[in-house]
Amino acid sequence: MCLWACGFESHLPHHPPSTMPRRRNTQIRELDLHGQSWPEARKFFVDFYNQAISSGKGRGQLTIIHGWGASGTGGTLRSRLRRFLAGYRDSLEFTPGEDIDGNRGCTYVTPLEHLPDANNTLAEAIWDYCRQPRAMSKVVGRFRRHGDPQVMEAVRHLKKQARLTETHKGKTTMWEAR
Repeated sequence: MCLWACGFESHLPHHPPSTMPRRRNTQIRELDLHGQSWPEARKFFVDFYNQAISSGKGRGQLTIIHGWGASGTGGTLRSRLRRFLAGYRDSLEFTPGEDIDGNRGCTYVTPLEHLPDANNTLAEAIWDYCRQPRAMSKVVGRFRRHGDPQVMEAVRHLKKQARLTETHKGKTTMWEAR
C-alpha cells in the first residue's frame, strides 16, 4: 500500500498502488519514483514540487527517490531527473544524494519557485532531443506535427530560459540543451 504525505493526495491522479509513486514521512517529504517511466516520473515530480510550493510546504527540502539503476553506473531515471533539475537552476536547488549521505538513489531538492506545468511536453521533448546539437531544420522536422509556429515558440521559450544554447557550425545555427 502506498502512503501519501503532505495532504496532496486529492490533487493527484489516481493510480493503482503498484504504479503510484509513494510519498513517505511527512517531515522529510519524500517522493518515490521507482518503477516509473521518465515521462510519468517527470509529471509526478512537477506536480509534487508545485503542490509543495502552493501549499506553503515548499520551504525546506524534498527527497526524491529514483534508485540508482540496475547497472550500478546510474540509471536512466536518475540521470534524466538530474538533467531536468539542472535545467531549472533558477527555480530550485538540488544536491545528489551521494554528496550528502552517500546514497546514489536519491536527490535532494530545495524548491524556490514554481516549475512550468509538466503538460508542456513539446518544449521538454525539444530540450531532450537537443542533447546532441541539432540544426533548426532538424528540430522543426522532428516536431512538425505540432506545427512550425509552436515549435519555434518552444525553442524561443527554451532559449529565454537558457536551457538551449545557440552555436554555429559553419553557416548553420545549431541548438544544444544545457
